[in-house]
Amino acid sequence: MDIEAATNLLHKWQSVGPTLEDNFSLLTALFKADDDNENINIGGGSFLLEFHGFYLGPKSEAMLRIEQVYPDLEIPAEEYLEVSWIESLAHIAGLDSVAQMKDRFLKWDHRAFKAKIDLPKSPLPLKAITGVLERLLKEPRGFVVFNGFNGMMGKISREASPFPHRKGTLMMVEYIVAWNMDEDLESHKFLSWLNELYEYVSQFIINDNPRVSYVNHVDFDHGEIDWRNESSASNAIEISRKWGEKYFLSNYDRLIYSSPHVFEQRKTHP
Repeated sequence: MDIEAATNLLHKWQSVGPTLEDNFSLLTALFKADDDNENINIGGGSFLLEFHGFYLGPKSEAMLRIEQVYPDLEIPAEEYLEVSWIESLAHIAGLDSVAQMKDRFLKWDHRAFKAKIDLPKSPLPLKAITGVLERLLKEPRGFVVFNGFNGMMGKISREASPFPHRKGTLMMVEYIVAWNMDEDLESHKFLSWLNELYEYVSQFIINDNPRVSYVNHVDFDHGEIDWRNESSASNAIEISRKWGEKYFLSNYDRLIYSSPHVFEQRKTHP
C-alpha cells in the first residue's frame, strides 16, 4: 500500500473511531517498522499501523459493525478475540497473561520517553496525515496514537469535571518518542524530532486557541516554575495559568479556588 492509500485509511478512521457507539472503542497507532513486518511500503521505507478495538459485547457483533463502517481494514476473523475485560487490558499492554500485570512496569524500566498531545475538535486533513507519516519514517523510536473521543465523552460538558476535553473534542493525538537509557546522550536528537513533528502539525490545529494538552502527559515545554525564586513562588497561580489553562481550560480557576478548601478539609477531617 502506498502513502496515499495509507493516508486515506487513517483519514477515514477520523470519521469512524470517534463516532462508534458508546460500547465500542477503536484506536490506531502508527510507527516505523522493520521490512519483515506486515507493513506499508513508502519510497523504500515502511511503517506499521496497529488498530486496537474494544467492544463490550459478542465477537460476532464487533465483526459485523466493523464490516459495516470500516470495511477498508479487512480484519480476518481470527484477529477478533473474545476475552474478559481484564484479559483485554493485558493483551493491549503487550502482556502474555493477566498474571504478568503485577510486573507491567518492569518492561519499561530501561526506557525513557517524551510525549506531546493534541486534542483536535475537527479531523486532520490529508496533507497533515501525509506529513506525519513522512516524519515517522525518519525516526524509528517515534510513534503516534490516534484515540477517539466523542461517544459518552461527547455527552459530558467540559465544566462537569476537572478534565475538560469532552464535548466538542474529536480525538486525542499522542506524539511519542522513546529510547533506551544507554541512548541518553542522543536524547536531544530524539526530542528535536518530536518538537519538529509537533510544530508541523500546529498549522492544522485551527480550532484550538490556545493549543491544549492533557495533564497526564505533563509537558515542561509549556512552562514551569522556579520555586527557588521568591517572586515566582509568590506569583505561582498566574505563572501557572500559562499551562494550567492548556490542561484544564476554564476549569483552571475553579481548581485554584477549590484546592485550598479541599486541603483544609483534609487537615480538619483526616
